[in-house]
This record gives sequence, structure tokens and C-alpha cells, in this order.
Amino acid sequence: RFINIEAVILDNPKVYRNIFLSLVSLAVLLRLFQLGKNSFWFDEAFSIFTAKAPNPSSVLAMVRANENNPPFYFLLLHLVLKFGDSETWVRLPSVIFGTLMLVSTFLLGKTIFDRKIALFSALAIAINPFLIFYSQEARAYSLASMLAALSMYFFLRVLTEKGFKLWFL
Repeated sequence: RFINIEAVILDNPKVYRNIFLSLVSLAVLLRLFQLGKNSFWFDEAFSIFTAKAPNPSSVLAMVRANENNPPFYFLLLHLVLKFGDSETWVRLPSVIFGTLMLVSTFLLGKTIFDRKIALFSALAIAINPFLIFYSQEARAYSLASMLAALSMYFFLRVLTEKGFKLWFL
């Protein structure tokens, strides 16, 4: 007699949750691996230079004058730099956003398709070398990716659910 692994995973909420949490843990570990090994490269250094402006309004002025990216990441980096400026510390927000992108993509996959596709999507995000690379840079790439997946998720929820409470997200 054969065991249906798919049924065991998808029909047991505890197993399903543990697999999802394992994928999140894997994503975090892969993104933290050797995070501070390399020194900052030019674009990261420019992000830090911009974020080290004396106050948030100066950060906004520098972003407006010199950047093509939205200012939120630089304002966040301005706050992060108040607590340290090591390679690992400065890149940590990108790790967090890259991991949250996995969660956003999981929710999106579950909304559009089903629980099985959601897990496969989470696995793909967790081990994708391109996404790991950009989650280890002090730039806004992982934030933008996470926000894109999250906005698509909420957009689909607004379209499919009744009521107006989601319109305010």
C-alpha cells in the first residue's frame, strides 16, 4: 500500500504549516549566509551616502535630486544607520523584505491557485539565486519585489471579497 504524500501534506494543517515555516527558515538562512562577507559596492555605498543625510528631509531632497527609486527605502536606511553601519546590519532590511516576499508570494499563490502551488511558489522564492542575491544588497530591490507581490495579493482580495474594508489597505 502506497502513502499519498501530497494528501498527507495538503490535508494536514500542522504538516502544511511546518513545511511553510521550514521554507521561510530556509529563505532566511540562505539570505543571511555570508551577508557581510563582501564590502559595499558602488550602488550600495551611494544608498548609504544618501541615507546618511542629517535628517529625513535632507534624505528626501537627495533622493529627489539623485535617485530614480522611491524614497521609502532611503528613509528606512536612514533609521537603520542610526544603530550601526556594518555590511551585515545595513543589508539586514533587504533580507527581511526578501523573506517577506516569500510570504507575499505564498499568499498570492494560494489566492490565485491553491495550497500546493503556494508551497511550490514559496520554495521557488526561497532558493532562487537571483532573489537571494538581491536580498543581500543594501538597495530597494527586495522591497520593491515584496511590495509588488503584496499589492497584487491585496488587489485580488479586494476584487473577490465583498465590503470595503480592504480598499483602505
